[in-house]
Amino acid sequence: MHAQNYPDVRREVIGGNEYVVAPLVRSAYSDVKLIAPAATTVGSLRRIQLMVQSTGTVDWTMPRDVFATILTENREFPEEAESVAGLYVTGSTNPLKQSEFWLDNTNVAHYSDIIDSTRRAISHLNGQAEAQQIFQLFQKTLVDIAFLLGVQSDRWVPFQVYKWIGQCYVPIINIPPRSPN
Repeated sequence: MHAQNYPDVRREVIGGNEYVVAPLVRSAYSDVKLIAPAATTVGSLRRIQLMVQSTGTVDWTMPRDVFATILTENREFPEEAESVAGLYVTGSTNPLKQSEFWLDNTNVAHYSDIIDSTRRAISHLNGQAEAQQIFQLFQKTLVDIAFLLGVQSDRWVPFQVYKWIGQCYVPIINIPPRSPN
Protein backbone atom coordinates (compact mmCIF):
# COMPACT_ATOMS: atom_id res chain seq x y z
CA MET A 1 0.00 0.00 0.00
CA HIS A 2 1.60 3.23 -1.08
CA ALA A 3 1.24 5.80 1.67
CA GLN A 4 1.50 8.74 -0.72
CA ASN A 5 -1.83 7.68 -2.28
CA TYR A 6 -3.69 8.10 1.02
CA PRO A 7 -3.74 11.10 3.37
CA ASP A 8 -3.53 10.63 7.15
CA VAL A 9 -1.83 7.21 6.99
CA ARG A 10 -0.60 5.73 10.25
CA ARG A 11 0.94 2.45 11.37
CA GLU A 12 -0.77 0.09 13.81
CA VAL A 13 0.24 -3.21 15.37
CA ILE A 14 -2.67 -5.63 14.98
CA GLY A 15 -2.32 -9.22 16.15
CA GLY A 16 1.44 -8.85 16.50
CA ASN A 17 1.92 -7.61 12.91
CA GLU A 18 2.45 -4.05 11.73
CA TYR A 19 -0.05 -2.67 9.21
CA VAL A 20 -0.62 0.63 7.48
CA VAL A 21 -4.06 2.09 8.22
CA ALA A 22 -5.45 4.61 5.74
CA PRO A 23 -8.80 6.35 6.23
CA LEU A 24 -10.90 6.02 3.05
CA VAL A 25 -14.39 7.22 4.01
CA ARG A 26 -15.51 9.32 6.96
CA SER A 27 -19.23 10.01 7.22
CA ALA A 28 -21.83 10.97 9.79
CA TYR A 29 -22.20 7.54 11.40
CA SER A 30 -19.41 5.39 10.00
CA ASP A 31 -15.76 5.16 9.02
CA VAL A 32 -13.97 2.96 6.51
CA LYS A 33 -10.26 2.32 6.85
CA LEU A 34 -8.00 0.40 4.50
CA ILE A 35 -5.65 -1.88 6.46
CA ALA A 36 -2.74 -3.70 4.79
CA PRO A 37 0.96 -4.44 5.20
CA ALA A 38 3.04 -1.48 4.03
CA ALA A 39 4.48 -3.18 0.93
CA THR A 40 1.12 -4.45 -0.36
CA THR A 41 -0.19 -3.37 -3.75
CA VAL A 42 -3.90 -3.57 -2.95
CA GLY A 43 -4.99 -3.18 -6.57
CA SER A 44 -3.26 -6.42 -7.56
CA LEU A 45 -4.91 -8.56 -4.87
CA ARG A 46 -7.70 -10.99 -5.80
CA ARG A 47 -9.29 -10.92 -2.34
CA ILE A 48 -10.10 -8.04 0.01
CA GLN A 49 -11.38 -8.68 3.52
CA LEU A 50 -14.49 -6.62 4.26
CA MET A 51 -15.07 -6.25 8.01
CA VAL A 52 -18.23 -4.56 9.26
CA GLN A 53 -18.48 -3.75 12.97
CA SER A 54 -21.34 -1.74 14.45
CA THR A 55 -21.34 -3.05 18.03
CA GLY A 56 -18.71 -4.09 20.52
CA THR A 57 -15.47 -2.62 21.77
CA VAL A 58 -13.58 0.04 19.82
CA ASP A 59 -10.26 -1.71 19.17
CA TRP A 60 -8.48 -3.90 16.58
CA THR A 61 -9.97 -7.26 17.69
CA MET A 62 -12.05 -7.84 14.57
CA PRO A 63 -9.24 -7.11 12.07
CA ARG A 64 -6.88 -9.25 14.16
CA ASP A 65 -9.28 -12.22 14.07
CA VAL A 66 -10.10 -11.76 10.38
CA PHE A 67 -6.46 -11.53 9.32
CA ALA A 68 -5.64 -14.58 11.48
CA THR A 69 -8.31 -16.52 9.56
CA ILE A 70 -6.90 -15.50 6.18
CA LEU A 71 -3.31 -16.21 7.24
CA THR A 72 -4.42 -19.69 8.37
CA GLU A 73 -6.10 -20.24 4.99
CA ASN A 74 -2.90 -19.05 3.28
CA ARG A 75 -0.93 -21.73 5.12
CA GLU A 76 -3.51 -24.41 4.26
CA PHE A 77 -3.73 -23.41 0.59
CA PRO A 78 -0.33 -21.90 -0.29
CA GLU A 79 -1.07 -21.90 -4.03
CA GLU A 80 -3.83 -19.33 -3.39
CA ALA A 81 -2.00 -17.36 -0.68
CA GLU A 82 -1.70 -13.62 -0.93
CA SER A 83 -1.28 -10.68 1.40
CA VAL A 84 -4.11 -9.64 3.68
CA ALA A 85 -5.82 -6.32 2.96
CA GLY A 86 -9.02 -5.21 4.59
CA LEU A 87 -11.70 -2.59 4.51
CA TYR A 88 -12.67 -2.03 8.14
CA VAL A 89 -16.13 -0.46 8.30
CA THR A 90 -17.17 0.76 11.73
CA GLY A 91 -20.38 2.33 12.94
CA SER A 92 -20.82 5.20 15.31
CA THR A 93 -19.60 5.18 18.87
CA ASN A 94 -21.92 5.06 21.82
CA PRO A 95 -22.61 8.63 22.94
CA LEU A 96 -22.55 7.43 26.55
CA LYS A 97 -19.45 5.23 26.25
CA GLN A 98 -16.92 6.22 23.58
CA SER A 99 -15.05 2.91 23.91
CA GLU A 100 -17.98 1.02 22.30
CA PHE A 101 -19.49 0.96 18.85
CA TRP A 102 -23.22 1.45 18.96
CA LEU A 103 -26.00 0.90 16.45
CA ASP A 104 -29.34 2.54 17.05
CA ASN A 105 -31.68 0.08 15.36
CA THR A 106 -34.45 2.70 15.36
CA ASN A 107 -32.35 5.13 13.32
CA VAL A 108 -32.34 4.16 9.64
CA ALA A 109 -29.49 6.64 9.06
CA HIS A 110 -27.16 4.34 11.01
CA TYR A 111 -27.88 1.47 8.60
CA SER A 112 -27.93 3.51 5.41
CA ASP A 113 -24.72 5.35 6.32
CA ILE A 114 -22.83 2.08 6.81
CA ILE A 115 -24.10 0.78 3.47
CA ASP A 116 -23.27 3.99 1.62
CA SER A 117 -19.79 4.22 3.17
CA THR A 118 -19.10 0.61 2.22
CA ARG A 119 -20.25 1.17 -1.36
CA ARG A 120 -17.98 4.20 -1.67
CA ALA A 121 -14.97 2.30 -0.34
CA ILE A 122 -15.59 -0.69 -2.63
CA SER A 123 -15.94 1.66 -5.61
CA HIS A 124 -12.65 3.31 -4.67
CA LEU A 125 -10.83 -0.02 -4.58
CA ASN A 126 -12.51 -1.28 -7.76
CA GLY A 127 -11.33 1.85 -9.54
CA GLN A 128 -7.72 0.99 -8.72
CA ALA A 129 -7.86 -2.80 -9.17
CA GLU A 130 -6.06 -4.59 -11.98
CA ALA A 131 -8.88 -7.20 -12.18
CA GLN A 132 -12.18 -7.87 -10.44
CA GLN A 133 -11.67 -8.55 -6.74
CA ILE A 134 -13.60 -10.82 -4.40
CA PHE A 135 -14.70 -9.17 -1.18
CA GLN A 136 -14.67 -11.55 1.76
CA LEU A 137 -17.40 -10.27 4.08
CA PHE A 138 -16.85 -11.05 7.76
CA GLN A 139 -19.68 -10.86 10.24
CA LYS A 140 -19.74 -11.40 13.96
CA THR A 141 -23.11 -9.96 14.82
CA LEU A 142 -25.85 -8.10 13.01
CA VAL A 143 -26.31 -10.79 10.37
CA ASP A 144 -29.05 -8.75 8.70
CA ILE A 145 -26.69 -5.84 7.94
CA ALA A 146 -23.88 -8.10 6.78
CA PHE A 147 -26.18 -10.05 4.50
CA LEU A 148 -27.74 -6.86 3.15
CA LEU A 149 -24.29 -5.50 2.37
CA GLY A 150 -23.23 -8.75 0.74
CA VAL A 151 -26.28 -8.98 -1.48
CA GLN A 152 -27.01 -5.33 -2.25
CA SER A 153 -23.89 -3.19 -1.92
CA ASP A 154 -22.54 -3.92 -5.38
CA ARG A 155 -23.96 -6.90 -7.20
CA TRP A 156 -21.24 -6.69 -9.86
CA VAL A 157 -18.75 -7.75 -7.21
CA PRO A 158 -18.40 -11.34 -5.96
CA PHE A 159 -18.56 -11.90 -2.21
CA GLN A 160 -17.51 -14.70 0.14
CA VAL A 161 -19.40 -14.46 3.43
CA TYR A 162 -17.77 -15.59 6.69
CA LYS A 163 -19.51 -15.95 10.04
CA TRP A 164 -18.11 -15.99 13.57
CA ILE A 165 -18.78 -19.47 14.95
CA GLY A 166 -17.36 -20.42 18.33
CA GLN A 167 -13.89 -18.89 18.43
CA CYS A 168 -13.18 -18.28 14.73
CA TYR A 169 -14.57 -17.19 11.37
CA VAL A 170 -15.75 -19.85 8.92
CA PRO A 171 -16.90 -19.41 5.32
CA ILE A 172 -20.66 -19.90 4.94
CA ILE A 173 -21.65 -18.82 1.41
CA ASN A 174 -20.29 -17.56 -1.92
CA ILE A 175 -22.34 -14.90 -3.71
CA PRO A 176 -21.35 -14.60 -7.37
CA PRO A 177 -21.60 -11.30 -9.22
CA ARG A 178 -24.80 -10.56 -11.07
CA SER A 179 -24.76 -11.52 -14.71
CA PRO A 180 -25.15 -8.63 -17.18
CA ASN A 181 -27.84 -10.64 -19.03
